[in-house]
Amino acid sequence: MIKFYFLIFSLIFPVTLAAQNITGKIANNDSLPIEFANVILLQAKDSSFIKGTVTDKNGNFSLPNDNGNYLLKVSFLGFQTQIFEVKTQNIGTIYLQSEDEDLPEIIVTATRPFVKMENGGISIDIKHSRLKEIGTAGDVLAQLPLVTNDDDKIIVFGKGVPLIYLNNRLIRDLSELENINSNTINKISIITNPDAQYTANVKSVIKIETEKIQGEGLSGNLSSGITINRKFSNVSAVNLNYRINKLDLFGMAYISNRKDLHYINWEQNITNNHIFQNDSNHIDRRIFRSNLGLNYTFDDNNSMGMRYEYALTPKYNSIIYSSLANFNSNNLKEQIYSIQNRDENRAKHSLNAYFSGQFATWLLAKLDFDFIKGNTDNEQKIKNEGSKLIENIVTNGNQNNQLIASKLVFTTPFENDKLVYGSEFANTNNRQSFFITEQDREKNLQSNRNEAKQNLLAFFVTYNKSINTFDFDLGLRYEYVAFDYFVNQEKQAEQSRIYQNWFPSINLTYSNNDFQAMLGFDRSIYRPSYYQLRNNIQYNSPYSYESGNPFLKSSIDNCFSSSIQWKDFLFLTNFDIYEDIILLISEAYTEDIKLSKTENFRNFRNFSMAAFYSKAIKKWQSSLEISFLKDFFKYDERSYGQPIFRTKIKNSILLSKSFQIGADISYSTSGNSEIDYMYDVFRMNVYVSKTFFKDKLRINIQGNDILGTDKYKTRQEINNVSFVVCNDWNKRSISLSVSYNFNAAKSKYKGENAVKGEMNRL
Repeated sequence: MIKFYFLIFSLIFPVTLAAQNITGKIANNDSLPIEFANVILLQAKDSSFIKGTVTDKNGNFSLPNDNGNYLLKVSFLGFQTQIFEVKTQNIGTIYLQSEDEDLPEIIVTATRPFVKMENGGISIDIKHSRLKEIGTAGDVLAQLPLVTNDDDKIIVFGKGVPLIYLNNRLIRDLSELENINSNTINKISIITNPDAQYTANVKSVIKIETEKIQGEGLSGNLSSGITINRKFSNVSAVNLNYRINKLDLFGMAYISNRKDLHYINWEQNITNNHIFQNDSNHIDRRIFRSNLGLNYTFDDNNSMGMRYEYALTPKYNSIIYSSLANFNSNNLKEQIYSIQNRDENRAKHSLNAYFSGQFATWLLAKLDFDFIKGNTDNEQKIKNEGSKLIENIVTNGNQNNQLIASKLVFTTPFENDKLVYGSEFANTNNRQSFFITEQDREKNLQSNRNEAKQNLLAFFVTYNKSINTFDFDLGLRYEYVAFDYFVNQEKQAEQSRIYQNWFPSINLTYSNNDFQAMLGFDRSIYRPSYYQLRNNIQYNSPYSYESGNPFLKSSIDNCFSSSIQWKDFLFLTNFDIYEDIILLISEAYTEDIKLSKTENFRNFRNFSMAAFYSKAIKKWQSSLEISFLKDFFKYDERSYGQPIFRTKIKNSILLSKSFQIGADISYSTSGNSEIDYMYDVFRMNVYVSKTFFKDKLRINIQGNDILGTDKYKTRQEINNVSFVVCNDWNKRSISLSVSYNFNAAKSKYKGENAVKGEMNRL
């Protein structure tokens, strides 16, 4: 297999020298590059169309060149179109003259595609779409194809939770998205087939690029918002940047006070025991996050910086009031009233430093370093009262983790190709302890300690090449992982292992005017989180326990993907073949207690496909997304493969350049997701967005789940245990947010976390 990949690289490299293309760059009068400009090659004799393309983020373009006489037509919304004769292979920089766009209340509708396919995924032109007026970056993501933004969680269709970057900096907290004004966003890329330079457990990436606004002195963003549902929540943030010449000093402070009230109904069956449980969960959570940093830019190709972040959750209190009834053969066996009080606090220190430089025309280098240290303490107090039972249970848990990581990336550009190669290293230490301080009659819980130590070393290489209308992306990644596991300070030989894995990735993209197609394959890995590897049993209720599994193996996903784009229509498919997939299952712990734990399973397959269409008609823009998901999995002679169909309809009306309203509708049918049977869900959201003072002040009002129909209901039947859970979460709400930007300046900080996947495991 290794020889096969090196053979491909050796065959491609010689072609680089023979490739002949018409190349150039498009910029405005201020010498700033223009992305998404249309570049069309025409026959000189009759101006007939030959080939076309659009410029990349640096304003560059490339068109295949055959012998002949040609004209080049360059156009972009808001600029004067230029047509001139092609006399040389390298056109150089073409400067477009701006048209007058300052007429009040004029609505300009772009004719270029809203979505553009890129190698490994798609990109969305936000700057020239109506999404720039919608509110925040979080609001924009909720409107994008293949992306779901719901309940503080972002999901990419068929690819799970993505890494999210803002100008090449990894976003660790999704609340940061609410501080980004949508009218500062230039482009968003959704990478569904990440190449080998990303950690092997990364299945999708979202990159947000903001406009290159250069402002001296003090600049910043002030924002605040409230949310009203069953309770009241508020959030405030301030981002400041001070720029003087080549030096940037920046800082941020964020505070959130969130309260929730959830209603949960359970039904559980084990043999002849039928248990009903009704919960009301009151949550009071306070989060504080801040950072300080500096960045120094030597020139366009050389810079360095450092960023320190402190995150604190000083209060996370959850009080659950429960009523439980245990029936045996329709006879009431026990009635219990329970109060569960959980207090938790977290603290994390993060330091990131980077250097980015160009050592020669053929060599660019980027070095990142990370140090993270975190601590989590939680206390759980439970009081159960019944006709046959009175008991108090008190447990204390602690988790300490530390990560030291570095990543070195080299880039060697060719005329139209690029070679990226480098290495990563990460040292992780995670310690968990669990103590039973009081348990009365409950004897199933035991105190214990466990520790996990891991060293990860990775090497990777990716190569991108363009040949006429084709783009090739080839990548190969090797990871060596040494994992040691300790229980009560004794090393566990069976759980301590050494892993060596190869992860290839291949993407082939074809582009021809309005039609684009992509075929891809990538191999990724999911390593169990350190929380999943714990060896203690957690008490959830008198009839429900949860445990970790220190014997878990890593799960590998072999994904075959394809996509087609024609004008405003996008269609894609994924077929995933899993090795040792990790699933949360249940089994009988006693005759009336259910134990939930994670296990590895083989022979799990998944097929998914989605179709997306978007169209703008004057002031109205609408999009339709239809998707299909089906698992192929059998366990204990039971099939878990009923498909799920989903539909999303999104509408927006631009009443003026500064005033927009919209409504989004989504529906998901019932079906299997892994071993769970999910019931159908309908949801409707509405929003109003208005800006003032030349877009500096923004007010956004949003109504989520306005009909109150979005309830999470699921059923699981496995190992002679069946249970149904209906969660009436706090989704129906109305929120008001206000943000103000002054002297907007884009941060020049280019630091990104060295080993992102390992951070997620913490």
